[in-house]
Amino acid sequence: MGSTIKHAALSYARKGWKVFPISPNLKTPLAALAPQGHKNATSDQTTIDQWWSAHPNANIGLNLEASGLVCVDVDSYKEDCGFNDFMVGLEMPATLRQKSARGGAHYIFKASKGASYPGKLCSGVDIKYKGYILVAPSRFDGGEYQWQTDDEPAKAPDWLLTAKLDRQRSMAPKAQTQNDVTGPKTGVNVNQVQHAASRGINWQANALPQRGPSNAHRGTGPHAH
Repeated sequence: MGSTIKHAALSYARKGWKVFPISPNLKTPLAALAPQGHKNATSDQTTIDQWWSAHPNANIGLNLEASGLVCVDVDSYKEDCGFNDFMVGLEMPATLRQKSARGGAHYIFKASKGASYPGKLCSGVDIKYKGYILVAPSRFDGGEYQWQTDDEPAKAPDWLLTAKLDRQRSMAPKAQTQNDVTGPKTGVNVNQVQHAASRGINWQANALPQRGPSNAHRGTGPHAH
């Protein structure tokens, strides 16, 4: 198994991917070799050979941003996963896909340079970009990561690029409309009316003239002016 993991790590390096060792059967970086975690990721084959020769059962971590990749991490095994609803009307490009150790899915795309992605797409779906994911044949929680396709990572789809803006818009407070404004809209000065009432002045006699003639005194029908 150890030689298989090292072989896989070296094959990723040949793609230009930046990898680093993860503690066996865990998701945490192997501190003895990668004290800065995913920031220590490299595609240098000599370094990778040394790492996995020293720790042949170490899992493989993939630094996504450094590798020019972004991952849609779908926890489809969770009851509240909203990925299917989110994808209604959208197209999923043919791209590199991996089954996670718990049965979820990783859709891996080429990241657009300088792009900004939200951390969460919807319930049960994260977008991994600034951090890392584990890649095959890493193991965790009794399961194994496995590639389900051998496609080249496709360009990140437009709906992924706009997901952050769409999410911000959906969470933004709605602009106040005229119907949301409470209080009189007749032009009557409430403070003046209240002051007049306290002095025993008939407020109708004082307030109504400010409103102008009512519709009852205006012409009606086609000859109204």
